[in-house]
Amino acid sequence: MKKLLALITILCIVLSGFSVMAEPVEEDVSAQAIAEEPVVEEQDTVETEMTLKIGLDKSAHYTQLMKVPKDYYGMYEENKDAMIDAYQQENMTFDLYKEGEQGYIEVTNSIVPGSPINFSSNGNSAAGYTFAEDKGLFSTRYFITASYDTRTSAEEAEKGTTPTIATLTIKLPLGASYSNADEVSTFGTTHTWNIDSERKNPVNLVFTIPNFLSLAVLLAVILIAIVLVVLLIKRRNMPTDAELAEEAYNLLEGETEIDEFVNDPFEDYEDEEVVEEIAEETDENIQE
Repeated sequence: MKKLLALITILCIVLSGFSVMAEPVEEDVSAQAIAEEPVVEEQDTVETEMTLKIGLDKSAHYTQLMKVPKDYYGMYEENKDAMIDAYQQENMTFDLYKEGEQGYIEVTNSIVPGSPINFSSNGNSAAGYTFAEDKGLFSTRYFITASYDTRTSAEEAEKGTTPTIATLTIKLPLGASYSNADEVSTFGTTHTWNIDSERKNPVNLVFTIPNFLSLAVLLAVILIAIVLVVLLIKRRNMPTDAELAEEAYNLLEGETEIDEFVNDPFEDYEDEEVVEEIAEETDENIQE
């Protein structure tokens, strides 16, 4: 099954090379005129667009959009159901459709967190693709390498005509620590490589994603430690049971400053004056 998927992808890239061949020169135009006034017709040579989007939760979504040459669309249409079933066995979706006169093949793959990330419909074994990870306690570092070698012969490579026949775009949740992309945008999170014909197209990318579960556990441990320290300091400032018992005993023994709260009416009297005052109050009470 993987050989079939690999053959389909390679076939699309090879066919795209045929579609960008130069147009033949008219017979009535001399070679000297061509040298003096070269005619270059601009055309869209990009036949395959590959996009890999990686999330902070380490999930991924891959899309591969390929143009189908008009002469081959009927062949793909006849085998569409078989190809849908074949891709479903690889947990991928396959779609064949047209926009105007142009036919397209679209392959998508959604990858849940924790699953191996393959950004190709066939694992990209033909492109020397590797996706390695270095797991740490608080983050995971990823390494993506690939070599889209589109060289068919040394003779073709020496001609120097290397139009871009495919693009690879990798969208990251955070910036990369290393990238050899041809274009970097969106604050360093979007990396695009141009896959040229008759070239060895190396792809190298290194990026890191935090392990939020480990960070959350660390934060929880720090908060618990802070709470424990605060409680310990507060406990040290509180009186002990022995100190509380001693204070209660002192209250019972009257060793506190109770005088501040009791007003003695005879405090400023001499002893004789106190006796006379009491006698007078007694006489008044008797007469009444």
